[in-house]
Amino acid sequence: MKTAIKFGVVAALILLAVIGGIWLQSGRKAELAKKQMESLKLSIESYYSLEGQFPESLHALADKKLVTDRELLDPWGAEFIYVPCYKDNGTGKKKTVSTYMLSSSGPDRKSWTKDDIQ
Repeated sequence: MKTAIKFGVVAALILLAVIGGIWLQSGRKAELAKKQMESLKLSIESYYSLEGQFPESLHALADKKLVTDRELLDPWGAEFIYVPCYKDNGTGKKKTVSTYMLSSSGPDRKSWTKDDIQ
């Protein structure tokens, strides 16, 4: 009986360590995603300085060699979410990107859910 109890305690401790490790890893990835987004924001601002408007997509940053394709992926391997916001430039024909929203879909890799990182 004592052996079974010891085994149960050891199994519980191992399970807690695994769960704790997963939780810590998730937190580290979230912090990494935030740092990556700050770097992307700097690249977006550089693009703005070069082009006079924000990019239509994050791939435009890679086209200009401001980032690599790998830098467009969050720590979970999904592309960062980039939503350009447009404004009319007065001609009525062409609209320019005046601002943007940048986020990560987070651990579930699904956009617009509770675990998204902004």
